[in-house]
Amino acid sequence: MQTPLLRDLNAIENIALILEYHQSFSIKKAQQIVLKLLKKCHIADIKEKRVYELDKKEILTIKYIRAYVSNFDTITVVKPFSMLDKIADIEILFELFNILNDKITTIADLKSNDYFKEKNVI
Repeated sequence: MQTPLLRDLNAIENIALILEYHQSFSIKKAQQIVLKLLKKCHIADIKEKRVYELDKKEILTIKYIRAYVSNFDTITVVKPFSMLDKIADIEILFELFNILNDKITTIADLKSNDYFKEKNVI
């Protein structure tokens, strides 16, 4: 998830690039797949936003979905708390983990210990 988003592309285009270049989908087919995922995740309203129009939580979401459409079975989210304004914004990732639950996802971030302690998880 550390690969930056392309600033002048919108959310759909940024995610669809993975399907176009790594899985040889046509632009149209890749964007259809991405739109379905955005709808499934209840965030289709950001589909046309360019990267510079997205807030930090939306950027993290787009990066996660882009990682999700990759060919990997496991996704590691590295330092998500440093990408967010508020620790509580991490909840969006847990919502995505529940919706897109067919891949293993791990979080690697020292601040996560504080978050999980606060939620009485650890």
